[in-house]
Amino acid sequence: MIISEVSAVAWTLPLIRTFAIAQRTTDVSKNVLITVRANDGFVGIGECAPVQYVAGENVDSVIAAISESQKHIVGLPMDDLNKLLLATANHIPHAPAARAGIEMALYDLWARTAGISLATHFGPSRHILNSDITLSIASPEQTAERAEEARDAGIRNMKVKVGAVSGFAEDVERIVAVLNRVPDAKLKVDANQAFSPEEAVSFMKALEINNIAITLLEQPVDAFDVKGLKYVKDRVDVPVFADESACTAAQVRTLIAEDAVDGINVKLMKSGITEALEIIELCQRHQKQLMFGCMLESCLGIAAAVCIAASTGAFDYIDLDSHLLLRPVPELSNACFVDNEGKIEIVQTPGDGWGITYQQARL
Repeated sequence: MIISEVSAVAWTLPLIRTFAIAQRTTDVSKNVLITVRANDGFVGIGECAPVQYVAGENVDSVIAAISESQKHIVGLPMDDLNKLLLATANHIPHAPAARAGIEMALYDLWARTAGISLATHFGPSRHILNSDITLSIASPEQTAERAEEARDAGIRNMKVKVGAVSGFAEDVERIVAVLNRVPDAKLKVDANQAFSPEEAVSFMKALEINNIAITLLEQPVDAFDVKGLKYVKDRVDVPVFADESACTAAQVRTLIAEDAVDGINVKLMKSGITEALEIIELCQRHQKQLMFGCMLESCLGIAAAVCIAASTGAFDYIDLDSHLLLRPVPELSNACFVDNEGKIEIVQTPGDGWGITYQQARL
């Protein structure tokens, strides 16, 4: 059994509402759907959600990278998954979202041909994950309304995006509005590189003055400012997490060596699956906290993240909510997990790969 075909197509998914953070504002997620076929008719599917400001990728660059990669894996035997993953890593090393998508499809195909469930492949599964919901940048009233919607859906864990153009006073006002509406909300704050180190510390002091307690502060400063991250970490009383600063295992090693952060947000779209697993192992070995996050993937990309997060049991925080931010994707059928009030329960049966079916892939 060999790989016979690899394809990648642009896949634009509308959002329920505008998604705004410090680095971008969008109404759609511009993704890529990857299909890998074996010569016996089995099909594996994967997805990537490239983000230009994170790793310099976009839809066109991903499709080009997949095209380059397929030259080196078509014709290879399907049963040697490690060889396929290594070939992918070697030929598109600087395209992590593209690599994540093709790795996802390869895993899916390999598992389906072998009758394996990927929900348990990476280790004993926890079966249930507790995720937050993301509140993007909007007016204080709009943000409070969205927090109330989340509360009414049974969700209390929320991640608030900050980095308003007018300054962090508006961010504080939005957080106050959320807590006025949902007093028992448990809040994470994600700045997406919006602050200087000094501004980040001042922002945290402003929260303290307003008696606002948060769980953690994510990526407060520029992605390449390791010293700035450490400056903030050493001056605030909550864990500081790296996101855009921690795309590769090499970057994570630097952050650990400098003791610049308390934790790492792992995302398949910025590291690929193989390197994400390496980052998880690094953080466990050096006793750094872990969050599993996402870009704007559909339930296909989220299924891969859910399977890895649940199987490894390594994560202190789960931020896998992008499927809830998208309008329904009718061509996808999800047999992997059920998301009920932020509790993601694995329900996948053996032999389903990631447990997601794309309608056209059956044709």
